Formats: sequence, C-alpha cells, structure tokens
Amino acid sequence: LLALAIGGVYVWLQEDEKVAADQPLIVTAEIGNIENTIASAGSLKPRSVVEVGAQVSGLLQKLHVEIGDMVEAGQLLAEIDARVKESRVEASRASIEALEAQVTARKAALELARANSARQERLRAEDATSQLDQDNAVNTLASAESSLIQLEKQIEQSRASLTSDETELEYTKIYAPIAGTVVSIDMIEGRTLNAVQMAPTILRIADLSTMTVQTEISEADISNVKK
Repeated sequence: LLALAIGGVYVWLQEDEKVAADQPLIVTAEIGNIENTIASAGSLKPRSVVEVGAQVSGLLQKLHVEIGDMVEAGQLLAEIDARVKESRVEASRASIEALEAQVTARKAALELARANSARQERLRAEDATSQLDQDNAVNTLASAESSLIQLEKQIEQSRASLTSDETELEYTKIYAPIAGTVVSIDMIEGRTLNAVQMAPTILRIADLSTMTVQTEISEADISNVKK
C-alpha cells in the first residue's frame, strides 16, 4: 500500500509538470524604455588637487595635519627648522645697522670737504693759496661724495638681501593655498627636505566638492555616449 501511494504521488507530480510545461508563455506587451549601456573602467578623482611643497631646504620639524583633515586657505600645515634662516636674518639686520651708523660720519666728512673746497676757492680767487691746495680740496670733496653714495648703495643692497632672507624665513612655515581635504602626505616629521633643484611635495590638498570620472571609452562607443 505504501509503494502504491508513493507511486501515485510521483505520477501526479509528473503530470503537473507536463501540464505547466505545455502551457503557452503569454505576457502583455507594454510600451517601455530600451537602455543601451556602455561599460568602461575608470577612476573617480577630484576636480582640483594642489601639491603643497617646500621652497626652502631643511628638516621637516612639525606636521600639523593628517590625512582626511579639512583645512582652510591660509591654515598652517607644516614647519621646517628655521634656526639657520633666523640667524641669517639677524646677521643681515646687524649689518644694516652698522652701515647706517657710518652714514652720519660720512655726511659730516662730506660737509667738511665742501666747506674746505669753498674756502680754498675763495682763497685762490684772492691768490692767497696755491693751486695744489685747491685741487686737493676738490679731490677730497669728490671722494667724500663718492664714499657717501657707495655707502648708501651698500645699504640698499643689504636691505634687499635682508628682504630675501626674511622671505626664506617665511617659507619655513607652510600654509594651505586652498581650502580642501588632505588626501595624501608624502613626507614624515624628521625628514630632511632638499629644495635646491625642485620643490619636494609634502602633502596634497583636494577640493572634494566636485568630483570627476576619468575613463577610456572605445572609439566605436563614443557616438553612443551622451551627457
């Protein structure tokens, strides 16, 4: 009886499968959209990426940011050891002060030379001095004028050198050129940076508000790509 029951169920299931298979596939046709998809591998990148580098050589003393930090334009990012640059600035300032201290003496010498030259000229007009003394007075006046001009030009040159030293000192502190996100850091604290031939990249800041897709598409599929 059990075998007959099992056999009957099996036959019944086989008949149901045949009936379902024999039924025609009917579906209602409706108006729809046809998609033409083009597959292409690419990469997602920010629209704007700025490489922040060092303009002076030295030891990278401190990094104030980490990967993923949001920074504002003008924010301090890193510091380079500035002791050598500070010493140069102090030496340049001291040199300028020493030269400026000589200006008063040079001007006094120039006034004395002018007075002596005028005196010799009056005496020569009265034939009360020799031509040699007058010529010496004129030569002394010319030398005093040249000496003062040379000192003034030397001061200008020293001030230009001081400006250059102060600029290099400012470069030891690296600030963010744009607002964005720190996406990579290429240097670590304690590493010596060499900016003689090219500026070494310390980190990268990206503006992630607008992203772009960079990909390569087959030439045959270009006509099917729309904005």
